[in-house]
Amino acid sequence: MSRLVKSKRRVMVEAVADKLHSRTHSPSKSSIYFTCPASTRFIAMYQEEPGPEAIYGTETHTLGETLLRQSLRLYDFDNKEIKPIEETIKGLTQYDDEMLKLAEGYANKAMSLIESERKRIGHDPIVFIEETLNMNWLMEGMVGTLDLGVIADDVMTVLDLKTGRSKVDSWVSKEDGKKEPNSQLGLYALGLYHSIGKLYPIKKVRIIIVQERIYHISEYELTLDELLEWERNVVIPAIDKTLEPNPTAVPSKGCKWCPGKDVCAARRNANLGLYETSKKQVDLLSNEEIDELLPKLDDLIKFAEDIKAHAIKRMLDGYKFKKHKLVYSRVTRSFSDNDTVAKILLDNGYEAYSKPKLLGITEIQKQLGKAKLNELLGEYITTTKGSITIATSDDEREEVNIESYKEDKSI
Repeated sequence: MSRLVKSKRRVMVEAVADKLHSRTHSPSKSSIYFTCPASTRFIAMYQEEPGPEAIYGTETHTLGETLLRQSLRLYDFDNKEIKPIEETIKGLTQYDDEMLKLAEGYANKAMSLIESERKRIGHDPIVFIEETLNMNWLMEGMVGTLDLGVIADDVMTVLDLKTGRSKVDSWVSKEDGKKEPNSQLGLYALGLYHSIGKLYPIKKVRIIIVQERIYHISEYELTLDELLEWERNVVIPAIDKTLEPNPTAVPSKGCKWCPGKDVCAARRNANLGLYETSKKQVDLLSNEEIDELLPKLDDLIKFAEDIKAHAIKRMLDGYKFKKHKLVYSRVTRSFSDNDTVAKILLDNGYEAYSKPKLLGITEIQKQLGKAKLNELLGEYITTTKGSITIATSDDEREEVNIESYKEDKSI
């Protein structure tokens, strides 16, 4: 392990050469195997290629790292120079203006965190950027990459950039109402503490998630003792269960991230059992039974979609099902030469082009940002409510006011 020190700011960054992640027990997959021990077997069996969303997220992290290193004036160990942002952008396959905004927002919040800690303790904190954490004490070969870590005397902070549109919190709520760390970031905090944090008088741990795309920041604080208690009572038992000869498969919301989601027998049994329950006449179900059944229907629908997608893939690979075939769901028509078609229409006295159409609010917001959008155009924005649907009580959307809804329907 080598250490880089930027003398003017006294910011230290640890560098580890090995960047390989454990396929089965990486922190990023912990939300799956903490709930379903058998998922590690599926992860080992199926090698999934990263999708466009995953690639976009990885490249946004790369861009954010470059911006952050520039802001801190931290050069690369080999090049002895700060990598130009233009050079980083050239190597990105999905770069766009939004990616730059996400990376800049992340870097700005990271800098704000570092600066606030510097003011609090009166000197520069220790900063870790894209730090590879070795977690062999939990599982041999287990490593993870921390986006940003900051140790400021008695406080250790881990910060993570998320680029998805689904809200992710830095904690999870248990059935008893208590909270515990988001498993991925909690493991990062443990990795940072065990690798170097023990050298410092850490008492408090902060876990922060930044989601610039949906303007969401989630922060969770706990004591070091609480973090280590979580390690003993949650982390170690969860990993031990994955190492049993026949780990248990437990269907859950995490199934959608598991590579075995479309072939898992336990998931099939759970959903077919739900199907048997739902065959009862609805008017014979109690309100309590309906309340229990509603959120599970989404899992049943998703299970059916996953099975269908798996079957299509098998058929595209050449497998022939006895009772099914592949067809085009719909066929659309388009012109092969728009300019020629337009000329023919105009020459014959017909209109060829529609009038210019104003960009949608979402597209305009991408250009202006939310604050500028509200400043310039807020008074001209009206909100149209869609149809009502059912969501779980912890959904972030505002609950429908029944009386207002009935009045709107009667107008």
